[in-house]
Amino acid sequence: MNTIWKVSKETFDLASLAQPKYKALAMLIEQAMLVGELPDQHKLPAQRLLADALMITHGTVTRAYDLLEKKGLVTAKLGAGTYVNLPRSQKKGAFLTEYDFASSMQPIFGQQTLVKNALNELALDLNAVEEVMTYAPQGVQKHKQVFATWLASKHIKIDTNDIVFTQGAQQGIYTCLQVLTREKII
Repeated sequence: MNTIWKVSKETFDLASLAQPKYKALAMLIEQAMLVGELPDQHKLPAQRLLADALMITHGTVTRAYDLLEKKGLVTAKLGAGTYVNLPRSQKKGAFLTEYDFASSMQPIFGQQTLVKNALNELALDLNAVEEVMTYAPQGVQKHKQVFATWLASKHIKIDTNDIVFTQGAQQGIYTCLQVLTREKII
């Protein structure tokens, strides 16, 4: 079974601006699965060919395929290639999960392991549990430090005191408007 799925270099480059290349590639493949461009049991492009087409290293493609395999979305068959392995609920003809968009819950697309690891880490730190359970209008300092470190990796230097986390888009817009319309005191 040959693959006919292709991703444009421009789409990949755009996705790579916001995250590491292997994560961007994994995200594009996962999106193709969700919209049906990559159906169940469909073979993914050969790693070397995809790496050449996107002008990235073979290792980057390998990391993307490994990430998808850890999420349970693909299966690697030694010598045969990597194949889409959609969860049962997403296979054609199977019962599809209905999502209630009236609630503020996101659909689950393979993040269970990430949530499990985050909760395990949280459970080891009683102070962190207390911080999460109480409203912190200035945000949690540990979260600010992680975000500042990530920004630094993108060559953006910022003090953690200048980072503001909001509870949603409306609060974010309101906060931006407050900052932009604040009267200057000279």
